[in-house]
Formats: sequence, C-alpha cells, structure tokens
Amino acid sequence: MGNKLDSKPSNLEEFLNDESFIRWVKEESSKQEKQKWDRWLAENSETRTTVRKAKKIIRMPFIKDFPNDNEEALRTLQKRVEELNSQ
Repeated sequence: MGNKLDSKPSNLEEFLNDESFIRWVKEESSKQEKQKWDRWLAENSETRTTVRKAKKIIRMPFIKDFPNDNEEALRTLQKRVEELNSQ
C-alpha cells in the first residue's frame, strides 16, 4: 500500500492498511511522521469521520490478536466495521 500522505485515502480499508497511519494512531510514530499526519488531517477535514472509525478499530483490543488467516481476518474486520457503521 502506498504512502497515504502522498495520496488521499478514499476509504476505511486504506487507512487500516497503512502502517504509517497505524503507528500514528498508536502514538508510535516518529515526530516527523506525527507532524505529517496531523497536518494531513487538518488539510483533509472531510475525512474526519472515516479517520475516527479507523482509530476506533485500530485501538480495539482484538486488533493485537488479529488472526493470521487472511480470510478470517477480513471477516473479523468487516464485522467490526459493520458494528461501527450501525452506531
């Protein structure tokens, strides 16, 4: 997946697949990376709802024990996204 700071993410899945975004959410990013995401979000405020949902998913305890099986992982993720969308 490309660097989301260079291109505008278009959906929740893109945020969830971006390692830099995940580090930023988990507060594990470098100072420079944090500044880039903070600036990017300020310049792309229309993504706030999607970013908020992605942050909730990344911070959920299950994400640490995410299944190694890709299909199972996708089902688990889709279930969590559906739960968030129904709120």
